[in-house]
Amino acid sequence: MSTTALSDASNAAFHDLVSKLRSAIKKVNDDYIRKAKTGDSYLNDVSKLVSPIMNGELELCAFSSWCRYPVYEVDYGWENPISFCTSFAPMKNTVILVNSRSGDGIEALIAMPQHNVPVLETQIRLLSCTPTQINS
Repeated sequence: MSTTALSDASNAAFHDLVSKLRSAIKKVNDDYIRKAKTGDSYLNDVSKLVSPIMNGELELCAFSSWCRYPVYEVDYGWENPISFCTSFAPMKNTVILVNSRSGDGIEALIAMPQHNVPVLETQIRLLSCTPTQINS
């Protein structure tokens, strides 16, 4: 496991990023959605997002949640499984969230180069600073 510490400058930049994200989220309003339905604005926004990824300027990290999927309750005729794996080769920068076998936590199956782990940890810290509402 890797750990990172943010310097004062990084911490200030981190809080600036949180502020920018909150501001961007507020821009998604009824008018934005109406424009997105016409297609032009949406396609332009998607193009701006995808272009740096396709040019190699940004790396994509994909997340998938398999929580509440009964992976430990499948009955093959010989008791419940004690572990499981995916049927596809892990893609770079992929995180799959699953319920723990005991059911009292969440585990993350992570496929990423070691040098990207501190970035993921920073993102997790970012998420812990933002208010969330979970609908169950």
